[in-house]
Amino acid sequence: GAPTAFHIWLGLPEPWRAQELMRSARHRGVSITPTELFVPGRAATPHAVRLALTAPDTHGELETGLRLVREVLVGVPELPLAVA
Repeated sequence: GAPTAFHIWLGLPEPWRAQELMRSARHRGVSITPTELFVPGRAATPHAVRLALTAPDTHGELETGLRLVREVLVGVPELPLAVA
């Protein structure tokens, strides 16, 4: 992203999908916005999330949030239970 941007787009590594990352990050207190909210119509969306850099009150909170996202991404996605 641009150095003056208020957010960045984070492409997700395999096997992550945006919804899985959102769920895992939320359990750690980090809110992430999926790409689908920013793509018009029914166009294909990349496996990415939008991270707001201006939402935290301090640089320390931003650093903590970004570290938590990194910790989640080095793990394995939690698969939701299927109900038949």
